[in-house]
Amino acid sequence: MHEPLQVITGITICVLPLRLITEFALILREVSGFIGPPRMKHLSSWVLGIGILSVATGIAWRDIQGQELSRSFARTSTAQLQPIQSPEPPPRSEGATTIQDLEEILKTEAENLQVEGGQLAFSYDGRTMVILTSETHDRMRIIAPIASEDTLTDEQRKELLAANFSSALDGRYAVSNGVIFAAFLHPLSTLDESEFKSALRQVSALVANYGGSYSSGEIQFGAQQEDPLQGLPEI
Repeated sequence: MHEPLQVITGITICVLPLRLITEFALILREVSGFIGPPRMKHLSSWVLGIGILSVATGIAWRDIQGQELSRSFARTSTAQLQPIQSPEPPPRSEGATTIQDLEEILKTEAENLQVEGGQLAFSYDGRTMVILTSETHDRMRIIAPIASEDTLTDEQRKELLAANFSSALDGRYAVSNGVIFAAFLHPLSTLDESEFKSALRQVSALVANYGGSYSSGEIQFGAQQEDPLQGLPEI
């Protein structure tokens, strides 16, 4: 790949001494009348020897530079082709919740359980739900579809945001890919059994209460207050 560069480098190194020798020979021819033929012959042999040595040195230098360029390119290419390491799952502390733990709980709490690649699909309280998990990032998410986003009015959007602040509690309403969902998000490793069962109930209630109280059915935090932000700095 660097052959053209090697040739140019070699030619440059070889030609420069020859050009200097040629110019020096022209000068010698001009002064040959002053130093005489014997000395001129001796001096010409000396100049020719220097020229041959310069050419040989130039060729050797070209080969050394070419080899170094090739090695440098090989090192660069090897570094660029190194595979990107996938992130390793974080070390699990003793007693941390796993996907298998959630699966065991759902076997008694839900119906029609299907497990595939860290995703669990099931029916809870007659509602379709899916749990998405990532042990690498230590996250889990329960989602349950409610309706198409096309049916959502501007007023309902405001009500969903208000519910996420108060009545949805640990759950929330969300929109993704044109679908309105009830959702629950939590770190996977620290989610205990009671929290998980509460999350299932809350997501189910958010689906049932959509369009009405928008409540998760547990408690309401921040609701029924005339000004829940009273005393806080202005936004």
